[in-house]
Amino acid sequence: MILESRPARGAFLNTCSQVMGTSMRLLPSASVLLAIALSAAPVAAQVGTYSTFGTGCQSASFTNHGVPVIGHSFDLVLSHAVKPPQLPLAVLHFGISKKMWGPIPLPFDLTPFGAKGCQILTSGEFAIRPIPTTPKQVRVTIPIPVDRRLVGIEFFNQFIVLSPHNNGLNVATTNGGQGRIGASAR
Repeated sequence: MILESRPARGAFLNTCSQVMGTSMRLLPSASVLLAIALSAAPVAAQVGTYSTFGTGCQSASFTNHGVPVIGHSFDLVLSHAVKPPQLPLAVLHFGISKKMWGPIPLPFDLTPFGAKGCQILTSGEFAIRPIPTTPKQVRVTIPIPVDRRLVGIEFFNQFIVLSPHNNGLNVATTNGGQGRIGASAR
């Protein structure tokens, strides 16, 4: 079962990397966790869904435009990440949990590290460093390959933004996102 999920995972990562022109890297041991999650994903979930949860800090937040459906793309838009004229330097990380990131329980409060009110809300098994589209926003288009084995896979994501002079850690975190890949949008 895990072997069957590897082509689907690889197709998803390769397609995203090609479309976005950036490389996606799996963190150590993340490929094993991601393979387990992909192989355990229920095929019964046919409708793609996406919702946000939690709150960001330093006014950073993101929204989605569309839902994850095989053969289509959906967008994640980061807004209010930094004060203009700075361009937002952000990382969008994807994971398989909003409860644990390895041994770390989530949400993980960054206040003790100097980022008051900021939290890591999702695990981050792989990350994308998007290019800002305007001084106030970053739009990331996520393509979902045409591969029925992806239907039902649940994922989580969150932006972490370099935000100089806003706190001692110089970061801002956004709300979290939770998606389930579907065969249709509704």
